[in-house]
Amino acid sequence: FLSFCLDFKNVLHGRPSYLPCAVDGSQHGFQIWALLLRDQTTAERVNCVPRDSPTDLYAELAEKTESLLSDCYFGEALRAEKVDRSLVKRAAMATAYGCSFAGLVEIFTDELWSRQAEGHKYPWDSDHQAARVLAEAFNKSLRVLTPAIIDGLDWLRQVALISAQKN
Repeated sequence: FLSFCLDFKNVLHGRPSYLPCAVDGSQHGFQIWALLLRDQTTAERVNCVPRDSPTDLYAELAEKTESLLSDCYFGEALRAEKVDRSLVKRAAMATAYGCSFAGLVEIFTDELWSRQAEGHKYPWDSDHQAARVLAEAFNKSLRVLTPAIIDGLDWLRQVALISAQKN
């Protein structure tokens, strides 16, 4: 509190403030990638560009994922259950930091289990299979909505593989 009071006094006298300021961002991992790659499309989707109203990549991903679900039993059942923002948020956050397909399946399996623990009933008997179908559609939606980011992640994985092979 004392630091603030002393700093505020300086600000009142026209001097700059040197106190750290926390800023609440949105979709941090994707923001970092958008800025590193100078990807205007993703930057707009993750609020790195001034707009009249904020955007919500997680909601966009949920909508796109639902529309890209396969026509198999699990895809149809997931579509009927509705893919929402909270279902894809953890997977999106993990993807920005390099989550693999197997990791996405695990995240979606956990999300489906959590919903069942809260009393939600699903028509299928294999959460893992449903999560796999969901992860496939989610991956496709990422490639549609954030192609530069996914290309950047793919490139980074290739560089890591080459580095590991060369020791």
